[in-house]
Amino acid sequence: MSTPLLTEQQVRERLQAACDLAGGQRRFAEAHGLRESVISETVNARRAPGQAVLTALGMREVRRFADLRNRNAAVAGGEA
Repeated sequence: MSTPLLTEQQVRERLQAACDLAGGQRRFAEAHGLRESVISETVNARRAPGQAVLTALGMREVRRFADLRNRNAAVAGGEA
């Protein structure tokens, strides 16, 4: 079973949900040794999710590449 890939927006939504469960952005940040401003800027799309935020969420960034020489293979693999 493969791990689902998320968009950056979906990561932001999961971060917001984690903050809600923790009792707010400040509490989430404190629990993970992060600055509240980093959490706020990430949730509000002023900052990309950095490694510390991803680690706190139990995630990691995955880079992907598409072979444009064979467009049909790219579409079949989930790339547009």
